Amino acid sequence: PISSLLNLQTRGVQDEGILQQFNEIKSRIRSMSLIHEKLYQSKEISLIDFASYIGTISKELFRNYYTGSAHPEFIIETDPVLLTIDQAIPCGLIINELLTNTFKYAFPPHWEGKPVIRLALRLSDGEKVLLSVSDNGVGIPSHIDHRTTSSLGLSLITMLTAQIGGEIRIDRAAGTSAIITFSAKQQ
Repeated sequence: PISSLLNLQTRGVQDEGILQQFNEIKSRIRSMSLIHEKLYQSKEISLIDFASYIGTISKELFRNYYTGSAHPEFIIETDPVLLTIDQAIPCGLIINELLTNTFKYAFPPHWEGKPVIRLALRLSDGEKVLLSVSDNGVGIPSHIDHRTTSSLGLSLITMLTAQIGGEIRIDRAAGTSAIITFSAKQQ
């Protein structure tokens, strides 16, 4: 219903910037609603199969951004990970923001090469979850600090990572890699 209202609101809007903002808002709403769908489908009402969620939401986002024939290779690697709703909603929004930033900025028209995007969800020692989104694109400029930027997307990622008691590391060695780790223990 909310996405339908946003679709109605965008009718007649000609400004590409405003349309993009509406689409990003719809994407965030979809990320949260999909968590609830997965929760209702779950056998264990308090835990969400996050690997399944990642597969669904990342493919939806990919289809939204890459409609033509030229698109990056998109690799998803997941371990079976169960998260509480208090972990899953922030993680879903983090993935939404990381992928959106990657899809929008990693491979500008002047970029050359074979574009690759990799999303991974790993369980380490049964105690830590490692979530990463990597690309081999142009990379986040070195002057941008995710902790102090005015960018809404990067600010959200930083805030949501703190909300789940996690840590974020940005690696700019070959494109951009955002690596988030947090405790897998249910609180």
